[in-house]
Amino acid sequence: MLFNKPAMKKSLFVLLTFLFLLSPSLLSAQKVIRGTVKDAKTGETLPAANIQIEGTYRGTITNDDGKFALKIRELPATLLVSYIGYASTRIPITSASKEEQLILLEPVVIDLGAVVVTAEDPAVSIMREVIRRKKIWRSKLYSYRVDAFTRQRLENDSSIVLITESISEAFWDRKKGSREVIKSKRQTSNLSQEENFAGASYVSNFYDDDIEIQGFKLIG
Repeated sequence: MLFNKPAMKKSLFVLLTFLFLLSPSLLSAQKVIRGTVKDAKTGETLPAANIQIEGTYRGTITNDDGKFALKIRELPATLLVSYIGYASTRIPITSASKEEQLILLEPVVIDLGAVVVTAEDPAVSIMREVIRRKKIWRSKLYSYRVDAFTRQRLENDSSIVLITESISEAFWDRKKGSREVIKSKRQTSNLSQEENFAGASYVSNFYDDDIEIQGFKLIG
């Protein structure tokens, strides 16, 4: 295939000219905005104020002096400026906007609910309500099922003697009581399968008033 060299040179020249003319417009579509965020009433700078380009996940925060710098890739854009305890503000940015911005945020008053002071420890009243609701919930419980993993480890002063493990399903029914279905077991080689007694046997209901575990009585 033959190429016309003059034609190729002309096409290349046109392409380069087009890119040269296009480049300034691309550059003008980007802008680096620098600024300072301050309290509108006191004039104090606000460190760690949040600046975000609206509609994107791009943004930055102010430094210890309340200053920031942010590159905006597409114009026009809007900066969302926020700070805890202050009203957020929106700053429109165009190609004609100043590269150095002074942003003043107005403090806002946050109304909190009234604080009631009583002689009783709040924890006591909370636990009283927990107990009241527990009795209502417990009376409606007729059965439950849990997946259980049991691991037993026997040690002496210097080493581990044996380890047994089991995976099972444990069931409780108000009328039928408890039962367990062993799905799998494993143990160290110094113990046979018949000697592996690992199992949940009974899964305690921690909503009970008194819970017995391995001979110890705990408060639910």
